Parts: sequence; structure tokens; C-alpha cells
Amino acid sequence: ESIPLSNVNGVRVGDNIYYNPKSASKDTMIHEVAAHGWINEAVKRATITGVEGPVTVEQILNASDESLNDAGKLLKQGLQLIEGTDYEQELYGNTFYSSMSKANILEEALAQAIGEHGVKTKTDLLQRLKEWLMKFVPFMQNNKGKFIEGKVDPNMSMGDYLNGVM
Repeated sequence: ESIPLSNVNGVRVGDNIYYNPKSASKDTMIHEVAAHGWINEAVKRATITGVEGPVTVEQILNASDESLNDAGKLLKQGLQLIEGTDYEQELYGNTFYSSMSKANILEEALAQAIGEHGVKTKTDLLQRLKEWLMKFVPFMQNNKGKFIEGKVDPNMSMGDYLNGVM
């Protein structure tokens, strides 16, 4: 089966994930692996009172809150949060997504937002870690013991650092 990647960064088909190396961004793998994985798991765990068997995203979105279990309620809240945002609107303009139902568009938009949040969280953590290292490394340089000999370059890779120390 041919996957048209010209209009998308990545796509999940069953257990396979395809990405477009020309347009994939930092959030593509978080979006495809984690976000879609979590959303798919929430759909699997969701139940609606009076509905037998597996439910769909569309059914979850249209169900009353009282009829949903916790997984269904949480997923519905996420879909409603993303409704009306730029994430949703941008997908309607993309031919790859334009034929999807509103519920599936919202699911994709939610996955996009989760992916971008994952990158931001990682970037924020890396920035905080870098700030900490800029304090920690000079401290260790000024308080070196028998395990650290000589100057440590704060821009040095961890591998180079460990090779020089051990």
C-alpha cells in the first residue's frame, strides 16, 4: 500500500510508522508514537453505557459525559479542548485530512498538540539542565577531588567527559 507523504510529516498505519524525511519535525515521532499511542489506548479503554463492544472516537465525542467511563471522559475533554483551535483548522486545509470526519480531525489535532507539547517540555528540560550544568561543572572544577583532574569544558560531550575522567 502506498502512503502519500507529500502532505504529511508522518503517518501511522497499524503498527507501522512512516515519516517524510523532507518535512518531519522534532515533534513527528512524539506525535506518531506517544500521542497517537495514548489516544488509541484511551479509545480502547473507553466505554459508553448502553454500547456493546469497542467504541469509536466519534461515539465518544457525541456521548453524554454521564454515559462515559473515565477514559472516555478524559479523551472527550481533550478533543473538546482542541476544537476550534488552529490545530483543527489547519487540518481542514490539508488534502490528506480533509475527507476525515470531524472526530478524526480533532483526534489528529489533539495528537499534533501533544507532540508539540512534548517537544516544548523536552526543550524546557534541556534548557534547565544546561543552566544547571553551567553551575555544576564550575563547582566541580573548583572543588575537584581525586576523581577529577584538570579543567572540564562545560561544552564537552558527556562521552568525552567520561573518557577523560575514567
